[in-house]
Amino acid sequence: MEQKWPDTPIVFVTIHKSGGRNWDVQCKLRDLSLEMCDKWGVEVVDIFKDTNLDTRDEGVMEKYIIGGAGSHPNVSACRGFYIPLVSKKLNDVLSREQYTLPENINDTVDVAVFAGQSNMSGRGTASDATVCDVNAGFEYKSVSNPTTLVPIQEPFGLNEDRENGIYDYNSDGTTKRTGSMVSSVVDEYYKNTGRQLVAVSASIGGTNTTQWKNAYISDAVKRLDDTKKFLEVNGIKIGRTFVVWCQGESDGDAKTTSENYKSNTKDIFNTFKEHDAENCFMVQIGHYNYVKYSGTKDGLTGAEWDEKYGIIRTAQEELCESDNDFTLVGSFESYIADMKDRYHYNQATYNTVGKTVGENIAKYYN
Repeated sequence: MEQKWPDTPIVFVTIHKSGGRNWDVQCKLRDLSLEMCDKWGVEVVDIFKDTNLDTRDEGVMEKYIIGGAGSHPNVSACRGFYIPLVSKKLNDVLSREQYTLPENINDTVDVAVFAGQSNMSGRGTASDATVCDVNAGFEYKSVSNPTTLVPIQEPFGLNEDRENGIYDYNSDGTTKRTGSMVSSVVDEYYKNTGRQLVAVSASIGGTNTTQWKNAYISDAVKRLDDTKKFLEVNGIKIGRTFVVWCQGESDGDAKTTSENYKSNTKDIFNTFKEHDAENCFMVQIGHYNYVKYSGTKDGLTGAEWDEKYGIIRTAQEELCESDNDFTLVGSFESYIADMKDRYHYNQATYNTVGKTVGENIAKYYN
């Protein structure tokens, strides 16, 4: 077949568990067939293993085999068991031809969604950012470049913006993403684990947890789902799946209570969990920059605004202490001297905090 149709994908379909054939012989032939498929790189649809069609049961035999006896599946069996799995495999194989993979990608990768607001998107300077090891990981751009994986570089998440979803642009059409902590996180995680990370951008500035619950979480999990599908179709296994969450300044601005912040954040991560995320690694927010901006804004002084941020910082600590889904892995709290405006940091701080975050996530798993 390969000689006659060298450019045509081959798919081998195992039969169901059959009561019409000798069981030991059937099992042996299946094992030999799978060995040959593995040797020659042939795709497999394993009806035997991946369905519950077992005609050793007389009732199942009567319902799903032509004439109620023998080996040949009837229309109901084909529609219910064979066609769905064969169709999915064919779609995956044919879709794969549209994709390209980096030559240095491993057989198994971890997946991380970098979510939150502007200090996750990054307001630093890309040219001063950490340069990732070429083998450390990749970004999957599900919005702007969904046919491949690209090297991790800053600004991370560039062009990963969806109107009516996660959209981090200025009013003049220029991106707000200028340099983040993500390259440092990925590089340090790889140094400490040896595991490649596929990173997903899902951050938007100026958003509080209520907005995330009501508007942005659906886009974030779609990006995660798209990433998982891309990897699955291309035969790349997923090891760990987790979220790195840096968000909360806008909840300080909105005067969100501690209990509401914790409740909202749990709800957001519970949605991520429904899409196979296992852990949420929290990066604690820093201060409102009351040193440079001590004057009154919207009726509160800089110090009074920082008290609101302090409520959120404490809520983040309490959440990580009380809920095993959440782990505090880094903080901007001690970097007020390195702030460039009321809310954001210079690139050196993003690099430093990112390094700590990557180290601590690795420690969690090691």
